[in-house]
Amino acid sequence: VLAFIFSIWHPQVIGQDRPPKLEVPTVEVVGTTPVPGLATEIDQVPANVQVVTDKELDKIQATNLPDLLQRAMPSVSVNEMANNPYQPNLMYRGFIASPLLGAPQGMSVFQDGARINEPFGDVVSYDLIPQAAISSMTLMPGSNPVFGLNTLGGAIVVRTKSGAYYPGTEIDLSGGSHGRKEWTISRGSQSGNMDYFFSASSLEEDGWRYLSHSDVKQLFGKVGWENDDTDFDISITHGNTDLNGNGVLPYSMLQQKRDQTYTVWDNTSNHMTMGNINASHWISDSIMLSGVTYARRNYTTTYNGDGNDSFGQGGEDDQGEVNRTYTTQQSQGAALQASWLSDVHNLALGFSYDRSRSDFLMTEQEGEEFTADRRVTELDDDIETANSLLGRSQTTSVYLSDNYAFSDSMSLIFAGRYNRTTVKADDRHNADGRLNANYTYTKFNPSLGFSYATGTSSSVYANWGQGNRAPTPIELGCADPDNPCSLPNAMAADPFLEQIVSQTVEAGIRGGSENGIQYTAAIFQATNKDDLLFVAANTAGQGYFKNFGETNRQGAEISLNGTLGDRLNWGLNYSYVDATFESPACVVSEVNSAEDEDNCGEDQIRITPGNSIPGIPKHQLRIRGDWAFSSSWNLNLTGVHFSDSYVHGNENNLHNSRGKVESYQVFNLATTYQTEGNWQIYGKITNLLDKKYSSAGILAENSFDANGNFITTMDGDEPDWTNETFYAPGAPRSFYLGIKYLIGGK
Repeated sequence: VLAFIFSIWHPQVIGQDRPPKLEVPTVEVVGTTPVPGLATEIDQVPANVQVVTDKELDKIQATNLPDLLQRAMPSVSVNEMANNPYQPNLMYRGFIASPLLGAPQGMSVFQDGARINEPFGDVVSYDLIPQAAISSMTLMPGSNPVFGLNTLGGAIVVRTKSGAYYPGTEIDLSGGSHGRKEWTISRGSQSGNMDYFFSASSLEEDGWRYLSHSDVKQLFGKVGWENDDTDFDISITHGNTDLNGNGVLPYSMLQQKRDQTYTVWDNTSNHMTMGNINASHWISDSIMLSGVTYARRNYTTTYNGDGNDSFGQGGEDDQGEVNRTYTTQQSQGAALQASWLSDVHNLALGFSYDRSRSDFLMTEQEGEEFTADRRVTELDDDIETANSLLGRSQTTSVYLSDNYAFSDSMSLIFAGRYNRTTVKADDRHNADGRLNANYTYTKFNPSLGFSYATGTSSSVYANWGQGNRAPTPIELGCADPDNPCSLPNAMAADPFLEQIVSQTVEAGIRGGSENGIQYTAAIFQATNKDDLLFVAANTAGQGYFKNFGETNRQGAEISLNGTLGDRLNWGLNYSYVDATFESPACVVSEVNSAEDEDNCGEDQIRITPGNSIPGIPKHQLRIRGDWAFSSSWNLNLTGVHFSDSYVHGNENNLHNSRGKVESYQVFNLATTYQTEGNWQIYGKITNLLDKKYSSAGILAENSFDANGNFITTMDGDEPDWTNETFYAPGAPRSFYLGIKYLIGGK
């Protein structure tokens, strides 16, 4: 049907040179739609789009995808609130893509055309993305409507490898500090029109903090068939992970011993399988029909040993409690896209349908006391159900995108997408059905931009775009200030929440000089309306979601890349990100020293327009140097600098004691040596200068003394606990060494 519409619109088509395959790692072209289709030259995209390939991944030797993006791309920062290498919070231009429920998610993530944000809370499970199978990763900035829901600040698009372009067998073994043991094996091959690629990997480590063991196992397989007109791929992704993220540590305990843990365990376990089918076919020399369909299932369990917030109230003497959750998330979807390539048009018209089902259960179990290493012991026999919820959602979308060559120098880009989303929740625990919900959200999001070539190797661009995000089942289930809940686990009520709408303006220049220096410069501004925030309630450790009004993110990016002689490749980029609240509000923050009781109430602070959003450093600097000692030996140095940022709980920016995370710098060194045969030896040192830093912080109440003993003394009717700043400490200097062996390929 879509192809028929195209042929009616333009019955006479002109044969074109077809664009290169998106499976081939390249930085000259990118896909500008979620469904793999026609490639677009980067110079024609009206945004500061960034691409990294598997070569950069190998060269930098990043531990995870956010770590790679932080070192390689402007305006990306990572904080370690969960303090597990596979559970980082990624921040881009002030928007977050996080594995933690309750974070204000603002980015969409795709793997081979399938959106992989988990449906229950739009979280991103980085531990389930098969790192050994990545061919390229594209960061699309801004509120790009074509990429659908949750694309408020940008989209991350992951393309996986195929046997046609990655032949050979590679065996990779490595190990190092903190008991890390890692292996990967991959195999790619092509025979006639058929090809296949397979990878398996395993990582285990004890972690640098006490009782912080992690186990990550990933499998990926793809089988494809390809000729001059048709490309068909079937892939399976599977991940089993067991992660202990021991979170933040109060300042008093951090000063005593950086590697200790506040309470244990804080465990997350994922068991995920996803099947994906991609297909494309050239109907004529200028019309391509492509599609994707997927099915994904993820079973997640959490175990959290916590302090008992009710200790001392009414004679309650249980010191701790254990919160457990069990979540089964199933999602399926399909998309169909027709693309038309002519002398002046690169047009895509698509339709997509996605649905999900989330089965959530939370239990609570009290424990009498903490051990010396702060484990909850002597648990009660009774395990109480705190919440049980069935969440469902479905989204139907239609989108259009056209890159129109207005002249030899100028391209106009128009895009639009209509989204219709229904979110339902069935309360299976409370007799009054307080969690029941059934809401429908609709929105048409447009964008308009241009790219103008000012010379043979330079261009300017500008773009305006709009995106939206509908509330997820967990946000609707925890939206009543009179019935707050604790995250990431519990829910209490379901008042209606408005969908978030984000509008982004961006302009920039890019090009190259005669001496080989490549440059980009961009300015941007993004405004969120009806932003969703998780705010604290009067009940300790609890809160609720609310529509906040407006928030704003604006800034600038400057990047320079070049060579020096035949040996050195270098890169330098600077980002300024100013993220602020733009609406007044009163929120609870018991620990904040600057409460506004007169205007807001007891234990509340007043946010005023212009206050900085916590957790986002304004100034970011990155340096990169690749030195080739010879054709066989390479050395890579990366360094990042982040200015200070406010801690969570200090949204009014007025807390008078340790209300910020201090600025910090981290350098990493990696080297590879390729033998004349098929062996490669590599090594890396992370945090080269052994910097003692923290990447995030939060104001909270500390129920332990500086030596880690639970405080049982009372101050009137309340336990004599202290208000402190909790920090997410960065990992110390670490050493790793590995070896690869390649059979066939190169």
